[in-house]
Amino acid sequence: MRGNVSEIAGTKFWMTAETYKQICSRFPKGVTVVTARGDDGRPIGMTVSAFTGVSLEPPTVLICVRYASRVAPAFLRAEHFCVNLLSENQREVSQQFASRDFEERFSGMRWAVGPHGVPVLPDTLGYFVCERRDVVINGDHYVIFGDVIQGGINDSRYPLVYWASEYQCLQISTHAESQPPGRS
Repeated sequence: MRGNVSEIAGTKFWMTAETYKQICSRFPKGVTVVTARGDDGRPIGMTVSAFTGVSLEPPTVLICVRYASRVAPAFLRAEHFCVNLLSENQREVSQQFASRDFEERFSGMRWAVGPHGVPVLPDTLGYFVCERRDVVINGDHYVIFGDVIQGGINDSRYPLVYWASEYQCLQISTHAESQPPGRS
C-alpha cells in the first residue's frame, strides 16, 4: 500500500489517495463555476469546489485547479476570472462545466459579459470578479489567488452543496429559518 505513514495516539496508519479522498468528501463544500476568457477571446470555464475566501484587506479569494486539467494553462494566462457561486437549482450547470469536453461547456449556456470581459452566469447565489494576483504550485494543483475587484449577491437562493461525493441541498431545521437570508 502506498501512502504516508502517520501515528495518532500510538496507532500507525497509512494515508492512501483513496482514504484521503474519502475523508475530504465528508466535508461539505459549496460548488462554483470559474469562468474567464481564453487566449482567443472565447469564454472558458470549469467547475471548482476548492474555493475559499482568503483575506478581507484586500478582498482575496483562491481557487485550486488540477495541474493536468486541459483548461488549466488558459486559466493561468487569464488576468481576470469570475467565481460564480452556484445555487441549488444549478446542478446541471455544474455538471456541464465539469464535463471533459471543455469546448462545449458554454454550449446553450446563458451568461453576461462582466468587468474585463469575464463571463458571469445568471441565477447564481453571487459572484466575484477577480484579478489574478499569484499562482502557487502545490502537489498536483495550481492554487490561483485573485484580488476581488467586483461582486454581486442574490439573497433569494440556497447554495448547491457537494458532500459525500454527491450534490446535496441544505436542510433547514425550523420554519423561521426556512427562508434564505434577505427573504421574508
